[in-house]
Amino acid sequence: MRAGFPDFRLGTVLATSFTATLTERCGDPVERIPVPQRLVDWLAVNGLAVDSCTAAQLDLARELRESIHLAATAGALQDALPRPPSRSSTTAASRGGPPRS
Repeated sequence: MRAGFPDFRLGTVLATSFTATLTERCGDPVERIPVPQRLVDWLAVNGLAVDSCTAAQLDLARELRESIHLAATAGALQDALPRPPSRSSTTAASRGGPPRS
């Protein structure tokens, strides 16, 4: 891990491990992927190596992370699922990159 950043909290399920890149949600949140390179680091630790990440891709990854968190929380609480994620994050997730202009 790179010095100066909080350690990743890794789990056995990739999706929920990804949601753990933002922790202490009920107090002072700790962002574990504050810069694009940290997303590259997290992906590598999880066997998903990529060469680089842009700020826009990091924003989309965080949007996806929060959608996963909302859906997992709703499932755990047996609540109704939240609205579907925005079209941009659905498109990006299916393609592996930011929306094209």
